[in-house]
Amino acid sequence: MPYEWYRYLLAFFVILITVCERPRGKLGFAAALAGGFFADVFSEGYMGTHLLLFLVLVFAIKFILRHYVRFPTARAI
Repeated sequence: MPYEWYRYLLAFFVILITVCERPRGKLGFAAALAGGFFADVFSEGYMGTHLLLFLVLVFAIKFILRHYVRFPTARAI
């Protein structure tokens, strides 16, 4: 139990990568797959739970960023 902090660190990096990339980018999904896989390998729970959780998290963030957040763009003067 004392070494469970890595899940939070992986989730933080997956969220950070997803938020910082372009809304149509695919790096967040790759980070979710890799992070979820390694979190599942090193945890004592069922295989696939973290992978599914991270993928749902990335889908939700991408959906919100794509449909509800508008980034400012520079206009030509």
